[in-house]
This record gives sequence, structure tokens and C-alpha cells, in this order.
Amino acid sequence: MADKGEWELATILREMHNITGFRFSLHDTGFRELAAYPAQGARYCRCVQQSREGLNRCRENDREAFECVKKKPEVYTYRCRFGLCEAVAPLYIRGALTGYLMMGQAIDGQPGSRETLLQNGAECTADLRALELAVKEVPVCGRDKIVSCLKVLDVCAQYITLSHLLDGGCGDVSEQVQAYLERH
Repeated sequence: MADKGEWELATILREMHNITGFRFSLHDTGFRELAAYPAQGARYCRCVQQSREGLNRCRENDREAFECVKKKPEVYTYRCRFGLCEAVAPLYIRGALTGYLMMGQAIDGQPGSRETLLQNGAECTADLRALELAVKEVPVCGRDKIVSCLKVLDVCAQYITLSHLLDGGCGDVSEQVQAYLERH
């Protein structure tokens, strides 16, 4: 049976998604995704990541975001190389950076946002029809909702840290999440 911390962490990711419609994921300090809700990324992301170039662009983009958070420990918001709005927040155990909480895959509704996704994604996929359908599924939200979601992301990151949900006595969240995944 899962312990309280594991249950709370899974619940936080799920509930944050249910409230916002965004995908939330937990990453270790090596930038590996350890847990997420929903488990799969957005259909748009899966379309562009089918090509090596698209996958590399996404990974490099995330790595740059994580590095920014490492340098300046606060929620960092950005547009990915394809045009999606994303954010990442640092997670700490005993004052040491041990992982990241990421929110992503939305557009802000500015004119041309969907066209930008289509144009940028077309560089990385041959299936333009699937890409068009995926672009239509990307959630649109105004700047106010994005800002509110970022505040919730920051509060959740602080809660995870202060509640010691990832603190099982080891220094890296990856070991704890790996143990959880092996048990489930």
C-alpha cells in the first residue's frame, strides 16, 4: 500500500490537472520525468516528438528551463520552441534542489498562436493532418488564468517541499520516485 506522501503527491498532480487542464510532471535534477498527470504528454507534443529533431528540441528546451530555475530559484515561465506556454518550479529537500515541478502545454490565445504551433510543428512531422487535429486540442487560456495557475504551481511546489512528501531520507527525488514506481 502506498504511504501517505506518495498518495498525496499523486493526488496533487491529478488535482492540479483537473483544475487547470494542464499537464503536471515531476522531474529529478538530471531532468528525467519521474511522474506526471496525465501520464502522456499532449497529443501535439507526441506528434512533434515522433521525429528525433522534435524530441531533441523539446528536451533541450526543458533542460534550458530547468537550468534557469537552478540559477534563480523561483517559478520560471516560458514559451517552448514550438509556441506552447510552460512553467517550471523548483523542489527542495533540506534546502537542496532535488527536483522540479513542471506545468505545461497551453497557448495564451494571442492571435496566431495556433498557426505558430502548426507552422513550428510541421518542421518535425510528416503527418500534417494529425498535427492539425493535435493543435485544435491544445487548451487556450488567457494571461490571467496562466498567472493564477503559476501561483498555484508555486504553492504546490512549496507544499511538496514543506510537507517533506519527497523526503524519505535520501537526497534525490529520483531515488524516491523510482522506489515508488517499482512498488506500483
